Amino acid sequence: MMKETAYIINTARGKIIVEQDLIDAVKEHKIKGAILDVIKTEPPKADDPMLSTKGILVTPHISHISNQSLKALKDYALSNQLSVLRGQEPRNPVV
Repeated sequence: MMKETAYIINTARGKIIVEQDLIDAVKEHKIKGAILDVIKTEPPKADDPMLSTKGILVTPHISHISNQSLKALKDYALSNQLSVLRGQEPRNPVV
């Protein structure tokens, strides 16, 4: 049992949450709300109740974006490119 002041936060996979149960829990004040960067169906349809339920905030699957994460991605890509140019294996080759 969760406290009525609890929030569900999901940045993993949309399918791990039973959406109708979450909607019901928020509407019935069993939990305070939810913040979701992922939902079961992406992109969501305009009439998806996850988008219109008061107390549920859905972000467009980009919550990782920040100046710090963008710099890390650029550094990682550059490191992989330099590895290949030096004749080395990249860290995460796609095969």
